[in-house]
Amino acid sequence: MSEDPDDWRLAFLKGYPTGITFYRIAYKQLSKQWDHDHCMTCWAKFTEDDRPEDPHQIIHRGYTTDEGPWWICDTCFQDFKEMFGWRESPKSGVRAD
Repeated sequence: MSEDPDDWRLAFLKGYPTGITFYRIAYKQLSKQWDHDHCMTCWAKFTEDDRPEDPHQIIHRGYTTDEGPWWICDTCFQDFKEMFGWRESPKSGVRAD
């Protein structure tokens, strides 16, 4: 858990709802035009592409919700889950559409 109130990633979570349930799944692009998303907090890139321009910033699997196309990387989910009351669905790998 991130204990630092000055953690720069918290700026992106102001006003974000608490108590959300997340699913950990593989990223699938929404369309040819929408081929990636970003972690809501650290801005790491989620994509299906195996040939990214910067492989250190690429993630193929992470946490998302039924409430919207929000993605959170493993590190940020673990760092902020207690602070925001986030839960992981017991049905990880399955997203209800």
